[in-house]
Amino acid sequence: MSMLVWVMMGIAIWHFAVFVPDRFWGGIVGAFGAAATGSALFGFVVAGFDIPGRDDTELVQALIAVPGALLGLAACYAYGASREGPGGHVAFAGGGPSARGIVSSMAARRGTGSNTGSWRRTREGGAEGPPEPDPASSPDPVQEPGAPAAPPSRPASRSGPASRSGPAPAPPREPGQPASARQAPVPPPTTRPPSEEHQARMQPTQAERGPPRPAQAGPPSRPGHGSGAPVVPTPPDRRGPLTRSDVYTRPIVAGREVRENPFTRFRERIRALLMSDLDREEAEVDELLDMEPGPTRTNTVAVISPKGGVGKTTNTFLIGNLLASHLKTRTICVDANPDFGTLAALAPDHLRAGSSLADLLHDLDQVTSAAQLRPYVSPLPTGLHLLGAPASAELMAQMTPDMYGTLLKFLGQYYEVVLLDLGTGITGPIARFAIEHADQTVVVTTPEWITAMNVLGALRHLEHEQVTLVLNQARPKHAGDREVIEEQFRGQWIGNRVTIPYDERLRTMLDSGTYSLEELRRETRLPIKRLGLVVGRQLL
Repeated sequence: MSMLVWVMMGIAIWHFAVFVPDRFWGGIVGAFGAAATGSALFGFVVAGFDIPGRDDTELVQALIAVPGALLGLAACYAYGASREGPGGHVAFAGGGPSARGIVSSMAARRGTGSNTGSWRRTREGGAEGPPEPDPASSPDPVQEPGAPAAPPSRPASRSGPASRSGPAPAPPREPGQPASARQAPVPPPTTRPPSEEHQARMQPTQAERGPPRPAQAGPPSRPGHGSGAPVVPTPPDRRGPLTRSDVYTRPIVAGREVRENPFTRFRERIRALLMSDLDREEAEVDELLDMEPGPTRTNTVAVISPKGGVGKTTNTFLIGNLLASHLKTRTICVDANPDFGTLAALAPDHLRAGSSLADLLHDLDQVTSAAQLRPYVSPLPTGLHLLGAPASAELMAQMTPDMYGTLLKFLGQYYEVVLLDLGTGITGPIARFAIEHADQTVVVTTPEWITAMNVLGALRHLEHEQVTLVLNQARPKHAGDREVIEEQFRGQWIGNRVTIPYDERLRTMLDSGTYSLEELRRETRLPIKRLGLVVGRQLL
């Protein structure tokens, strides 16, 4: 969707090209392509080499394309203007200097003339070669008086100078000196090896050497070394084991190396300027979720409300999915509603298990591993497991707090977080058992006045330190009423409060079994992440 917005904005900017001279490369069609391409490429780079979807496309995406379209048009105009000559026509290759002038210039650079330096072909069709030197043009050497006439010089051989490996030439004779007076070369002085007597005199005596030293045991000499030569032991390797940081010296994010250069810093600043407040807040919440260490033991979370129909099952499902997907905890949601709970129905049809918690309690002695739990739970793509309630009212009536205690103790061996979706009320035996054994409690209400008053009255009887209040299904049309109710809850001792807006698409996702957090609007997705962060921070 953002790509369509970028291209359409580039086309809109292209219409203003009629107000400048038509010097674009390719004419008006070239300007059209440059504007569309520039806006699309600039938007793609500023968006972090990603194309935002329909839900993330805002007015900012349209403004991003404006500088890209202008840059594309400017580049197309500059390239087209550079191809035009002084008279406004395109300059061709033949309009430059002549070929004769180029050849003359190249010959001048090589230091050769037109008559003396160039190789030419003879009239008889002979091979090319360098010109012979003119004897008449070379000066005669100066001859000293009384010296014999010099022999005529031989023409130089084409094979080059004589080899240096032959005998050295004799030194030249002085004028008037006979040939016998030429001195022979003096041979280099030779050294005589020392005699045996001299060597014996140079060796130290036994008294000078002292007593012989005992031989020291050591490692055998390496090949290629004498047996008497000392062997230096190799020092031990004190380096530690090879770590991943030794191989990857720069930070890696999602398989890509994070490069720090002016271009990346400029891109991050542009993205920071173009981000909305919701984008910035969601990025901060995602970073906090990634930094959560997770639980150190099994935690039990009870989701309760004194009134029915407020969204206890929905919030149990939302919290469990986020803990499993973002905090990577082994999480299971248990339907503890004695009045025909619907928690297991939120799973897709092909993933829903046919057994219930009553069947698991019956076969508890036969389940000894996590793999044997598969027939009783419904696994979701996020990693969350759902354990549904029995469809029979008689079986639910037989469930007692002790049976739930046995179930919680068993599930604590395989899961880190157990969420209990309780029924209506907080004074029943199962609800009281869940509140007493829970590590934290989530109270769900709606912005209606009647429901809010009931929840406010129930909070006075709720004795628990870790309590989170969820104002569910908040509609924007009743913003004034919602603010009044939120102010009432703000005056209570509850420190953690989260407001979840009403979203028709979320309702459709839950009803059709196609829930996906990332496909929700940011106005809904961000509060759900806040709720998961609040619950995750209270895990022990």
